[in-house]
Amino acid sequence: MRLAWFVWAAMAVGTAVYCLAYLVTHTVSTVYWTAARSWWASQDMYGSTEMTRAGQHGFLYFPHSVYVFTPFAYLPLGVAEVLWRTVSLAAVAWALWEMCSMVGGTRRRLWFGLATLLGALPFELSASNGQANLLVIAAMTLAVTNISKRGWWAATAWLMVATALKPHAMAMTLIVAAVYPQMLWRLVIGLGVLGALPWLRPDWAYVWDEHVMFVKKLRVVTKPPPGANQELVGLLHAFGLILSDAVWTGVRLLGALGTLGACVLAKRRFSNSVALAYMLAITVVFIMLFNPRTEGPTHAMMGMMLGVFAARELIVRPLTAGAVMALGCVLMGVSYELIKPKNSVVLPVLDIAFGGYLLVQVVRGRGVLEGREGMGERVTG
Repeated sequence: MRLAWFVWAAMAVGTAVYCLAYLVTHTVSTVYWTAARSWWASQDMYGSTEMTRAGQHGFLYFPHSVYVFTPFAYLPLGVAEVLWRTVSLAAVAWALWEMCSMVGGTRRRLWFGLATLLGALPFELSASNGQANLLVIAAMTLAVTNISKRGWWAATAWLMVATALKPHAMAMTLIVAAVYPQMLWRLVIGLGVLGALPWLRPDWAYVWDEHVMFVKKLRVVTKPPPGANQELVGLLHAFGLILSDAVWTGVRLLGALGTLGACVLAKRRFSNSVALAYMLAITVVFIMLFNPRTEGPTHAMMGMMLGVFAARELIVRPLTAGAVMALGCVLMGVSYELIKPKNSVVLPVLDIAFGGYLLVQVVRGRGVLEGREGMGERVTG
C-alpha cells in the first residue's frame, strides 16, 4: 500500500517537473484555459470550423466544460498546469481505490497496489500533456462505484462531470440510463441542469452562438483523415481498408448496440458490483474503438480498467493471463515511443484483445472478478 502511494506521489512530482520543463511546447491544457477566459469575455472559443488542420484541432468540447476549467484559467500558467495535472492524478488514484474497494474485498489493498503499478504508464499518456482523459475516467469510475452503494445522485453528478468534460463520456451515461432504471429519471434531471448551466450567463445571444459553433466544430472533428488516430478506422486504414462515412455510421451503431447488449448481459450474469466493473470496462473499450478522436493519450482511460483486471489476473493466474495482461499494460504505455508510425495498429489491437477477453467472460457468465466473499448483491430498487 505504501509503495502504491509512493508511486502516485512520484507520478505527480515527475509530471509537474516535466510540465514545467516543457510549459508551452508539450501541453494541450492551455486550450482549456484560453477557452474559459474567452467564454467569460464573450469571445469565440472554437476557432476554425473548416476541414483544415486548424479546424480539426483547438477546443473541441461542450460549452458546459468551461465551468470545470474556469478555476484554473486565471491562475499563473505554471501553477494552473501543475495543479490541473495533480488534481487529475489525485482523482484517478481516488477512483482506482474506490474501484478496488468495490470488487476487491479483503484484498483491496493488494489489488490497488498492483493496479497502480500496472496503470502508471497508461495514466502518464494523458498526465504528461494535460488532457482531460484522467478526470473523465475518474468521474466515470466514481459514478459506477456510487451506483454499487446506491448513491444515485452522486453517480448522476459524476456522470455529468464526465459528460461535460468529453462528449464521448455520454456513452457511459446512456448505458447507465438503459441498464439501471433507478438512474434514468435522475440522469434526465442531471442533463437538464447541465444543459442549463451555460444559460446562467446573461449574454444569451453569445451562448447560443457558441452552441452553434460547437455543432459546426463537431461536424469537422468527427471526420479526421483516415489513419490519423488510434481507433478502428486507423487500424483498418493501416491495412489499406477505407470505408465510407455511411458505412462507418452503421458500424458504430452496431458497436453501440453490441456494447449495450454486453452490459445488459453482464448485469444479468454477475453480482452487481462485478457487473458494474464489466460495464465500465466494456464501455471504455467501445469509446477507444469507435470514437473517431481516440488518440494515444485517450488510452489513459484504459489504464484504469486494464490495470484493475490485470491486477486480478496476477493475483489468481500470475503465470498465464496475469503476465500477458501486465505486458499489455506496459506496451500500451510505451508503444508510441517504441513504434511511433505503427501506433494506429498496436493500440487498437490491444483494445480489441481486451474487449474480447471481457466479452468471453460475460457470455460464459464466469468473470475473473467473481468468486470472492463480500461481493455486492444485485440492485433491485
